[in-house]
Amino acid sequence: MENKISANFFSELFEKIAFGILIIDLQQEKVIYQNNYASLLLEKHEENLLTTIIANLKEQVWSSELRDVILKAEEKIYIGYSLYQVDENIYAVFLKDISSKEIYLESQRRSHFFNHFSGVIAEIAHEIGNPLTTINTTLQVTMNNIKKWPLEKTEDFLTRSIKEIERLNEFLKKMRSFALQQKLELAVHKLLKIVSDVLLHFEIEFKLKKISLQIDVDPELEVLVDENALHQILVNLVKNSLEAFAGSQSGIIKIISEEVDHFYLKLIYLNNGPEIPPEMLEKIFTPLFSTKESGRGIGLPLCQKLLTAMGGTIKAVVPRQNFGAEFHLYLPKKRYHL
Repeated sequence: MENKISANFFSELFEKIAFGILIIDLQQEKVIYQNNYASLLLEKHEENLLTTIIANLKEQVWSSELRDVILKAEEKIYIGYSLYQVDENIYAVFLKDISSKEIYLESQRRSHFFNHFSGVIAEIAHEIGNPLTTINTTLQVTMNNIKKWPLEKTEDFLTRSIKEIERLNEFLKKMRSFALQQKLELAVHKLLKIVSDVLLHFEIEFKLKKISLQIDVDPELEVLVDENALHQILVNLVKNSLEAFAGSQSGIIKIISEEVDHFYLKLIYLNNGPEIPPEMLEKIFTPLFSTKESGRGIGLPLCQKLLTAMGGTIKAVVPRQNFGAEFHLYLPKKRYHL
């Protein structure tokens, strides 16, 4: 026996359901059906809500696929709605008050920002506080003993203070470099030429340290980048590799190019130095975070900042076999359009 569901069943269901349903005649700009939930929303926000929905319907060609739009009303109420075309001028609109969700998400975003910001401030205080403490202690000891110490010992203690000041100054320079809004000039460049220019810069050091290079970059590939910025990024990666190779007699740097899609290509940079712990792969792009004892945590965040400004990005991934570090640089080939 076939189950028969009456029209009244659907009518009652639509009235009880926990989201709004509107049926709109676009030609007449008129609501021809609304359930209880939609009626409550219209009572509070009729002008803003209907105006926004009808404007979207008029300005765009709507297919049957789901379209999501967020309406921010004057009272800071957030309403999410989706539109379906039912007939030539008839559209079904499904609405939901998502204010609580938006408040929660905004709270999470702000919490994440302040947690991250607090961590950065703590790192800056640490980096500045350490040398200042050393300088203060050294100068106090020197002042207390300057009359009885031989000149050589006084000079030694003053030299220690000068070195700490230089260390502090170098840190502040790097911080300024990271904060500086560098003006980028995007143009089309041969990727292999930029890579080759960077490697040429380190040619003597590669020979002295017996570093092996494995380059597999398509000579025809072009990227839309700021040449100096990409050069700076690759120099930073090479410097990190050379530091990782300290004491090693078999350093390998491998650079590979791969097509991604119509807009991007991927430049893969590998070295066989010590492996970056998997739990650190995302953290290493956080300003002032470093896996090296002498590191300042500025280089890789600056690489990310520059690549993002050019429309790309950089990721550290679990390296392939026989390598310790693997970075994927996503470089734009042309301007991306949504």
